[in-house]
Amino acid sequence: MKRLTTLFFALVFLAISVSATVVINVRTTDNEPPYLYTWGGADNGEWPGTQMAAENTSTTDDGLVWFTQEFDADAINIIFNDGGDPAVQTINIKGVTGTAYYIFDPEDGEYQDVTATYVEVNEFDPSSLPEDVLYVWGKEFAYFVAPASWTACNVWAWNGTTDTHFSGSDWPGEAMTFVGNTTDGATVFQWIGPDVNEADRPTGIIFNNGSAQTDDLDYVAGGVYDLTGKLLYTTPGGRIQLLEPVITENYLEFVGINVEGNYKYTLNSYEWEEDHGPQLQIIVEPIDTLMPAYFSQEDLDDPNYWEPMFKRVTKQIAGQEMIAQNNIKRLYLGDVQLLENQFIDYENLHIIGFGLKKDYTLPTGCFLNAGHRIDSVDVKCEGTMTLSPNSLPPNEAYHVMVYTQEVYDVWNDYKQANGCQYILELYSPFVPSITAVQITANVDEEFITEQLPESGFEDVVIEEPILNFYLNRFEVDVNVDVDEIFMDYGIFKEGESPNGWTSIHATKTEDGKWVADNINLNILEGLEYGETYYLCFDFVSNYIEDIGDRLHYDNGGVMYRIKFVCGANAHITGDVNIDGSVNAADVTALYNYILNGDTTYFSTSDVNNDGAVNAGDVTAVYNIILGN
Repeated sequence: MKRLTTLFFALVFLAISVSATVVINVRTTDNEPPYLYTWGGADNGEWPGTQMAAENTSTTDDGLVWFTQEFDADAINIIFNDGGDPAVQTINIKGVTGTAYYIFDPEDGEYQDVTATYVEVNEFDPSSLPEDVLYVWGKEFAYFVAPASWTACNVWAWNGTTDTHFSGSDWPGEAMTFVGNTTDGATVFQWIGPDVNEADRPTGIIFNNGSAQTDDLDYVAGGVYDLTGKLLYTTPGGRIQLLEPVITENYLEFVGINVEGNYKYTLNSYEWEEDHGPQLQIIVEPIDTLMPAYFSQEDLDDPNYWEPMFKRVTKQIAGQEMIAQNNIKRLYLGDVQLLENQFIDYENLHIIGFGLKKDYTLPTGCFLNAGHRIDSVDVKCEGTMTLSPNSLPPNEAYHVMVYTQEVYDVWNDYKQANGCQYILELYSPFVPSITAVQITANVDEEFITEQLPESGFEDVVIEEPILNFYLNRFEVDVNVDVDEIFMDYGIFKEGESPNGWTSIHATKTEDGKWVADNINLNILEGLEYGETYYLCFDFVSNYIEDIGDRLHYDNGGVMYRIKFVCGANAHITGDVNIDGSVNAADVTALYNYILNGDTTYFSTSDVNNDGAVNAGDVTAVYNIILGN
């Protein structure tokens, strides 16, 4: 994923005039009226323009007299000069709007813009911009505040180092998109360019309408400019950095990182219902587990906090805003301190999970109104937990599982003091829990054994594309005696939501240890070459309670994942010697295994997948060769 550049709030000062009049006031060092040449909005004659009238003057409050000329235009470009041939002249002065004041020296062509001395300059107010002036994730982008009379605007963007053009190869460039008007009537246009590339992004930008234009301006991602070339504002990315989202037909994932608050959130879809769309979960966890992690009030207003971010992104990709809290069904929280009332109105939450290593306080009002759909709350806390007043819904009969007597006492005291209806249960060691997982696989004829983390979630990654991948064996330790252990597995392309699971049952070898051997599951069968996949699996156990009910436990929802890339020549069923074809050489390889014990091609020898290598596999290869 590519990290988006965080753009902080910046104010500059400018008076935006949407008047249709430009007034030029100038004093010269020799007190003679200069020639004034104009273009891009007003015609004051061919070069060198028209000499300003000596009798047409204005006087400012400080008693100074200025040569004055008025133009019926929104904005113009000007040059002061002495009318000579060659003329002594100023550089191009572009994008002049409203009333402007200059001092011109006809001896050397130097000039000063002293407008700020005589015209009141107001602080630019970002709230004057239309609501669609937004941060655009993953793209180069900019905005232009044009005079009210502009009905269209073009952008010309380039990188001067690499000589790259980002808005077409022909002047005047790419047409911008009208996004609305400021509160005082100026028109605002948006440009969205290519994906962010820090090594090759625009360095310069020009805005124009085919005649009037800005100077060559320094490009600032998310910048809001006007015709004078001023950078009015920078569209804020905020305290929270948003990684590039993953958006596919049936999967969403957004990751926001707040370095200052030391936390990251992951908002993703765990399921995609045909009638109801994405079912979302949010995981909030610290970045550095040794340091405090916390939300601030400013985070809730940050454009990359999950609520405004989700509204913005869904409007951009679907044309309609969606509200995250209406779709978030699961919340998993690590050691990140929440704010009061932060989840008070998340009424669609079904599951809340706490994974806390430190002392933790649940703030007032946090889940107060979120109770009527909650099914369960899972509380793992290794420190001291405090429940603030009115932090939990009082009238709902959801299940709360805690894992220590100390935390049980806290929740029980809160329940009694507040008349809560939740069903509180202290975890019993007699409830089955997976304590160790080991898998063995054959990857490109090399046997690998992985001891998987008890907590799951941590991916095992196979870096290089693989040509053969067989799951041979798994071994599971469980903390109590159970009647059954089985693996639920699925193979899913990256970016797709898991669905369609298959079970593999294990056999009990000794108390607490279950093994499935000689599985020989061809993981690559039917996969697309060159694509990235996940082998996802969890383990389920059951035991018989005194009342005789059979209960299944999914080990707290722990999920294991192995990430891999399907190589360009994935295994073909019957290709025992892995030479890319099925022929007599594969029969010979099978006979060497069966008669001579040669296990070189062990992983590919069980052609008919019956758990053994024998004459049946020879027959299966012959049938493939003959096309049967």
